[in-house]
Amino acid sequence: MGHYLHTVKGSVTAKRDRPNSGIFYAIFDKATHEELPVIYTSPMWRVNGGGIMAMPMEGDIILAAHDDVTGKYYYHSTIVAMELEGETMRVPNFVEIPDSKAFSNDGKPVKVKFTDAAGAGLEITRNFRPTPLSPICSVNLLSEKGKKISLDDSPGVDAIVIQSQHVGDGIQLTGDVPFNQPAIDGNFNAARSLRVSTEGPHMYESRGSSMDIKVVDGLDINIENKSSGVNAQRPSEQYWPNKDENGNPKQPCRKWGGIYLRSDNGDVSIAANAATGDVAADGRIFIVTPKARIQILEDGSIAIDSTASIKLRSDGDLNMEGANVSIKANGSLNLESGADTSILSSGNVNADGTQIHLNSGNSVSVPSLGVHSDNDLNDFKE
Repeated sequence: MGHYLHTVKGSVTAKRDRPNSGIFYAIFDKATHEELPVIYTSPMWRVNGGGIMAMPMEGDIILAAHDDVTGKYYYHSTIVAMELEGETMRVPNFVEIPDSKAFSNDGKPVKVKFTDAAGAGLEITRNFRPTPLSPICSVNLLSEKGKKISLDDSPGVDAIVIQSQHVGDGIQLTGDVPFNQPAIDGNFNAARSLRVSTEGPHMYESRGSSMDIKVVDGLDINIENKSSGVNAQRPSEQYWPNKDENGNPKQPCRKWGGIYLRSDNGDVSIAANAATGDVAADGRIFIVTPKARIQILEDGSIAIDSTASIKLRSDGDLNMEGANVSIKANGSLNLESGADTSILSSGNVNADGTQIHLNSGNSVSVPSLGVHSDNDLNDFKE
């Protein structure tokens, strides 16, 4: 004798079978309110190997196939439209399809969704707004708190976007998006560009290899700190990076806004046009502050300018050598030696002045430059 299945309608209850059994309970007879076991079925399932699973929850109105021979119920589907058949079937605040964007303005379905009750899951959208020449075409992976991974082919967007629940925080990789289209942080994107924007800090770390930043046949590399101090150090950070060998704070550091380059175990090299060595090409290095400038020019010359003082100090020898060495003071010129002073020339030695005094006792001592303060040297120490 064959098995006959017929479809019945029921309401899912809170009762559950043992964990992982694939059985839930539903009421099919409103008169008896008897909770009967329902075996969950899936359009695709591998035994102990995964598949598609979306079991109905308490309050869902379902269709089930009832086996007249065995008396078993097999889950078939869930009814989306609400059908009130007595208080036992009522679902509080029921909305057939809570997503207002699941349909176009003329009522056509435009989304394929696989999401849970909290809205987390997968969405595929294709909608025309307002003409077929401007479709919305996107695939979105969503979380309950609003995090999103979006593959968006819509004209004017054409990008892969990874976003947190915070507006403006995310990663955007564009395709052929037209120039000057808004980016995730409110700025503008170009085609085939990458933008990373967050309110919090960025950290890039390679634990076992190297890190390269290159521009190949493109434009410039710009590193700029626009911090004004509005978001300056928090109390727990006000001493960084000035710490002693035990990690204890030494003294407050300057406000945020600086740019620091440091190598703990190797060199720090800055080279301009080093690959070609062509002195005719631009290959200059500038170090500039509002009142001072150091220039290393393409012809090899070096210029140091300051509206204040320039100090050179060494605990070892300090040597200067050149084809010609010129020293000019617009005021006084003072030379002092802690030991012997030797002047040796292969030519004449000329000394001219209004008067020349030897051992007059009127020579001026040159003040010591002292040592650099911790504020000057310890900014790069942890």
